[in-house]
Amino acid sequence: MLTVCKGHPSGHVKIFLGQSAILKLEVGGPIIPDWGANIATQGKEIDHMKATLSDWLTSFWEITVHPSQTTFINESRKAKGKFVSVIGWLTFVAAFNDLFVYVVYKQFAPLVIVLTFIVGPIAFLLFAFWLDTIYRRAFHRQKSYYDEFLYLTVAIYVPYTIWSSLLRLTPSVGHFLWWTSFLYLVIMLTIAVKSLTKLKTWQAATTVIFSLVLGVMGLICLPVFILILTRTVPSFF
Repeated sequence: MLTVCKGHPSGHVKIFLGQSAILKLEVGGPIIPDWGANIATQGKEIDHMKATLSDWLTSFWEITVHPSQTTFINESRKAKGKFVSVIGWLTFVAAFNDLFVYVVYKQFAPLVIVLTFIVGPIAFLLFAFWLDTIYRRAFHRQKSYYDEFLYLTVAIYVPYTIWSSLLRLTPSVGHFLWWTSFLYLVIMLTIAVKSLTKLKTWQAATTVIFSLVLGVMGLICLPVFILILTRTVPSFF
């Protein structure tokens, strides 16, 4: 015999199967899920993802086509709350670079691929950290622009990676053009730093160059450290 007890003081529903029942089911909480609230929450998340993607695509276009101080100031206002998407775009860049090398040069190195996915994002985080630290310590400024530096650096680097990689396919002079395009990256970063911090041009350029040097040093030292760790403690890995 099935017995359903409603109106229990605890607000639960109890179901018993006979007096000598071997099964007793007790259910707590609302009986009917609040599907409307779940759908509304999912809708907000989707809208947020769309807005984030729109911010990034707009920044890619504006910074590439109109790299003025006004553009960098306007696009830097989108930096808040973009950390997760920053990691997403850096992961995309790492995948693009690895795929490009494999398709064009027929090179495949699993360890290098793993390191690009791990070390690449860390290098960008360190680079933004050095930009912010050098700008404040060397020139005695108080306000931190870490989020803005990180956002603008990625917004510059993602489209740069794509078109500079295509330059490498140019016959005879591809590699020369690729190395030359590196100057474009330095100039863009200098404009970005100058726009936000109001530093002089030479001060912004010095900040960028020293941050790049320190970032590259971190990029080199981290894989070496990981390699030493894997050989020293092989059982851990």
